[in-house]
Amino acid sequence: YGRSGAETGWHFLTGKEDQIKRLTQSVGFRYRYDPVQNQYIHASGIMILTPKGKISRYFYDVHYPGRDLRLGLVEASNNKIGSPVDQILLYCFHYDATVGRYTASVMNIVRMLGVLSILAVCAFVYFLRRSFLKHVKPQTVEAQRDHLAAEEPALAGISANGSPGKD
Repeated sequence: YGRSGAETGWHFLTGKEDQIKRLTQSVGFRYRYDPVQNQYIHASGIMILTPKGKISRYFYDVHYPGRDLRLGLVEASNNKIGSPVDQILLYCFHYDATVGRYTASVMNIVRMLGVLSILAVCAFVYFLRRSFLKHVKPQTVEAQRDHLAAEEPALAGISANGSPGKD
């Protein structure tokens, strides 16, 4: 473009007409020249490529939601960029080509909530058991024997059928 400051902004791919046609046809990008307006007419959009040069996602329009663009880049990079939160978001959202953006995957969200519920119940049982064991005094074998010996005379007066006295 020859404008000052252009080197820090957008970078445009340029080339000979046959090279441009091969590239645009290979990625499915359509355009035509309008002699009345003296410019090329084409749809607005971006394509996200994998590190190997394969197209991973198409985003059409001139407005790209930040979440969708970020998830598209994380997905295309084979999880080499992004945070663990992005990985969770990719599990909960999937790309819907019919609307051209990421939408919630209800079944994956339900699965994740199910696993979190099971983990919460296990943690609850663990902490209840720990707190119960802290309050119960551990008894030695001798203390248990002494306790049973102290109850034995009381049990001696009960007959086999459970009534006091002899059978």
